[in-house]
Amino acid sequence: NDQTKLGQQVYDSNVNIQNFVKETIDLDLVAIWELTSNLNQVVLKYPKTELTLLQIRDQNTGEYLDIYSNPLVLKYNIKCVNKYEVTNLDELMKLAETLENIEGWVIEFEDGMLIKLKVLWYVKLHGLVEKISTENFIMKLIVENQIDDAISELDINDSRRVII
Repeated sequence: NDQTKLGQQVYDSNVNIQNFVKETIDLDLVAIWELTSNLNQVVLKYPKTELTLLQIRDQNTGEYLDIYSNPLVLKYNIKCVNKYEVTNLDELMKLAETLENIEGWVIEFEDGMLIKLKVLWYVKLHGLVEKISTENFIMKLIVENQIDDAISELDINDSRRVII
């Protein structure tokens, strides 16, 4: 598919990523990536196409390794997902109600449990983006005189505005 081809192009053009991937495979590690691109917009806009490392997992133990201090990540200067150190979950929950232009966070608890927390802005916009792909939903918005509200939620340069 187009996303796979785009990811392959990033891989093919970056010798550091290539060497990093080869070494992780040799060490029985799995690198988990996110592809972001202005050519593959779902909700958030990204200025350029890149692969961002999300996790490294040991295939033998199932353990997730610390990507921020991992020698291979440092050796090959691999871009990692942003890390936030927060000690108060309530503070993070409040931030999730007000922040915009981010999807949210994967929260890792001291016992190793992982959960996703999406910011409210993203949840609302993602719901709209999913729905505007159907003609019936667009017609419903028009009939209910809410089409302008939907259009205003999308970025001014979002190609989906033309569809609506």
